[in-house]
Amino acid sequence: MITFFSNIPIFKDEKNLDIQTFLQLSKMICDFSVSLWDSKFALLRNDVEGNIKKVSRASTNLHVNTLYDLLANEINRDDSSGSIGLLWLKRTFQFLICFLHYFAQSKNNELIRDMIIRAYDKTLTRYHNKLMRHAFRFVLLIVPKRSVFIRKLGLEQDNCELLVLREAGQFAVSIEAHVQTLNQMLVLFACSEPLVYINQSGIIKSHAQYGMMNYTSNLYCEYIIKAPMNYKIIIRIEELDLEETNSCIFDYLLITDEYYTNVYTYCGHQVKASHSIEMNSSQVYIIFGTDDANHGHGFLLKYETVKNEALKSNNFYSCGLTFQLNEDVEYTDNKMESRIIGGELSRPGQWPWMVSVRENNQFRCGASLISSQWLLTAAHCFPKNVNLNNWIVHIGDFYLDWIDSEEILMNISSIFIHPNYHLRKLYDYDYALIKTASSIQYTSKRLPICILNSTLMNINQLDRCYVAGWGSSEDSPISNELRHLYIPLLNLTVCNQTEAYQGKLTETMICAGYIRGGKDSCQGDSGSPLMCQLHNTTDHVWYQIGIVSFGKSCAAAGTPGIYSNLTFVNNWISSIMQSYE
Repeated sequence: MITFFSNIPIFKDEKNLDIQTFLQLSKMICDFSVSLWDSKFALLRNDVEGNIKKVSRASTNLHVNTLYDLLANEINRDDSSGSIGLLWLKRTFQFLICFLHYFAQSKNNELIRDMIIRAYDKTLTRYHNKLMRHAFRFVLLIVPKRSVFIRKLGLEQDNCELLVLREAGQFAVSIEAHVQTLNQMLVLFACSEPLVYINQSGIIKSHAQYGMMNYTSNLYCEYIIKAPMNYKIIIRIEELDLEETNSCIFDYLLITDEYYTNVYTYCGHQVKASHSIEMNSSQVYIIFGTDDANHGHGFLLKYETVKNEALKSNNFYSCGLTFQLNEDVEYTDNKMESRIIGGELSRPGQWPWMVSVRENNQFRCGASLISSQWLLTAAHCFPKNVNLNNWIVHIGDFYLDWIDSEEILMNISSIFIHPNYHLRKLYDYDYALIKTASSIQYTSKRLPICILNSTLMNINQLDRCYVAGWGSSEDSPISNELRHLYIPLLNLTVCNQTEAYQGKLTETMICAGYIRGGKDSCQGDSGSPLMCQLHNTTDHVWYQIGIVSFGKSCAAAGTPGIYSNLTFVNNWISSIMQSYE
């Protein structure tokens, strides 16, 4: 390993960068990837090595093209193009830089696959389709811990590990110098990183030489317009001169919002002067692609950001309102489904207060939105000493591996654990409040749930109770999609008499589920809301009465789930929110 790094010529003279050094370094990076990853990483290696033909033909055992979408803009063109090779080599450098930095800074017990995923999420994931992202994480299951990796390399002797880390750090610094060179080379052959526009208005040209010369071959250019929240973006196409083809398969201009819900594609001379597009989104992506022939003058766009009067203030929305459940509840249904044991797949927006809580991009718990800056979850979701920089929340989440429509990511400013948590018994007072770093704008798919304001909960006053979450099953650690489960409330005294709990339950807990087993919340549902509607009411408002806390065994007979009872902490919740508003 040390020999591998020290043989790179760049360490001898970092200022003199020539093509031979560049090519040798590129080959060594590929050799390094081969030594680090075994044959199960062939898909990723071909990606890293810029082998366009192998990647486009790569398939699973079911002969499904896993990377077709990834290279959709390249495989219809000359796949020997130097611009494509340079572009993918640059992305590879960025990925390896991130990985090596994480490797050098990690602790011995950290999983290497976690380091690679962090580097992947920061660099390559945006270029891959959904199937490829799943495949990438699947093959990472075989990667060992960092300490095991170093031991396998025979690097346990004194100071050897420090030497490896030092060389890795130097290697990363050297690659960074080469990335700067690549940036200069890419200007000649293709587009560099996406151009971001944040001014209230502006002009976007297809290429730097617009008006002086036609655009060049094999371009893939990205432009991003960012406006403040609650603003929309208006784009006017002033001039358009691209190669004209059916379906715009060669040269094209694509304009879309951040969720690809509205996509406009143009080529040729399809629009009249000052053609306008109004995007009800605070972020717009513009993509310009070309092939290797029949180049035109390009395009000229003008944009402006305007406050979106159609967006309503938070005062317009009421808590606890959502789609109606239109399925009939089958109380005696013994059918078992995965994830939330015995549950059903939810619809996007069905539970708009659902939040996923993540540490270092890994899902940890569910939570619920209860006001514009406050979330409710379980105390046991967090370690004793929380580093807030490692935690983030996804508001309005549905798919864990995808940024859903109207889903937003928020940093956490504070976490408040109930002072009586663990004071008497394990999981007693299992409550936590999260304050987000900024206020959350409500939409139809991002709304708070109501908190039942009552000092005593009578089971007979509640109707249609559900739990929702991304919990586990016997064959999956978590569910990628949000699921929900109808769940009856049980008498706490009866639950306390079961063999599973034997008097360990306290008045701060709710017992709910099926004594016979078969349906339950489970690992991964922790922190998610237990929610009900009031009996004999017509307003269809949902109230959160509990938080998923613990259970003896998922969906086993005689072990219903235990939830933290919110009616005991209404005053604590109110006092924290008022004190830290």
